Amino acid sequence: MSAWLLLKPSTEPQSIEKLASRVTPESLVDASARTSTSATKSPASGTPDTAVDASSSRASQPPKGSTAIDVILSDPALDTINAARALGGLVQDQTLTQAERAEALAHLLNLSAGKESELLLPLLKSPKLPNMLALTILTDALNSPPTWQVDACLAVMERPSGKELKTEAREHLAFLVDGDHGDDLNAWIVAARNMRSKWEASDKE
Repeated sequence: MSAWLLLKPSTEPQSIEKLASRVTPESLVDASARTSTSATKSPASGTPDTAVDASSSRASQPPKGSTAIDVILSDPALDTINAARALGGLVQDQTLTQAERAEALAHLLNLSAGKESELLLPLLKSPKLPNMLALTILTDALNSPPTWQVDACLAVMERPSGKELKTEAREHLAFLVDGDHGDDLNAWIVAARNMRSKWEASDKE
């Protein structure tokens, strides 16, 4: 984490596409060359010349998976928060493999310490997040301050699917608030709010 202290702050979140453009200079093919190539016609058929530079076309595509993760982590223009948000975008990218998304999440968990609710709560509430990755976030939360544990459990219980995952969140939340409220989500929310108030009052003593 200490290496992140050297990063320059960024006031504007960076998109994966922008990140890709900075690391693929080969995609910036000379404009005049492209114009000349695309304008070339076959005198017999009148169709564009098929000798298009395929490699430059591939290079123009934004990096995916592990490559995109490396781009984010090595970009000096991204501070910790913006790097974490960019990784969160990869975690929700349904075109990536489960392994690639899990790798992005592992790095995101490392960067989110102290800002879990800001960076991880939106993921738990996202329908794009697989239940397996939601379980990873929940498991990691159990080693965090109790306020984040409560928020993570409630977010998991609000997910539309994942019976076993939701059961685990419910059982842990019952331990935290000292009571089981069954399927009454509103009662869980009230109990969590009351317990959070007790923790805050205890911290002030």
